[in-house]
Amino acid sequence: MIKVMIDEDTLLEMFMDRVRFWNPSDIESELYANMYKNEIESGIFENVELDIYSLVDNDYINYCTIISEGDKDYDKIKEIYDKEGCCDISCETSYGYLEATNEDCDVFLVRHK
Repeated sequence: MIKVMIDEDTLLEMFMDRVRFWNPSDIESELYANMYKNEIESGIFENVELDIYSLVDNDYINYCTIISEGDKDYDKIKEIYDKEGCCDISCETSYGYLEATNEDCDVFLVRHK
């Protein structure tokens, strides 16, 4: 096993290179960039094995959903975000965690339970 140290900006770019593989919309790209930036800054990738392809692919395909106005739970998620920001939403909605929002704070990336 080889251990490598990677600059935070480089790691974010590596995540986003894989996100772009899925040909996301601009809003999807913004949401995923915000989520991975928050995760990097919080230190969750420090001293762990990291498979960027697997992590991004699973987030994009299986674990995360984009919620916008008109979607189920949108009003509740917006209300929670306005009060608490990104946080656990599992008790109030059918999703597990509010991961990120766009610049206008009207579209959300949520993680399934």
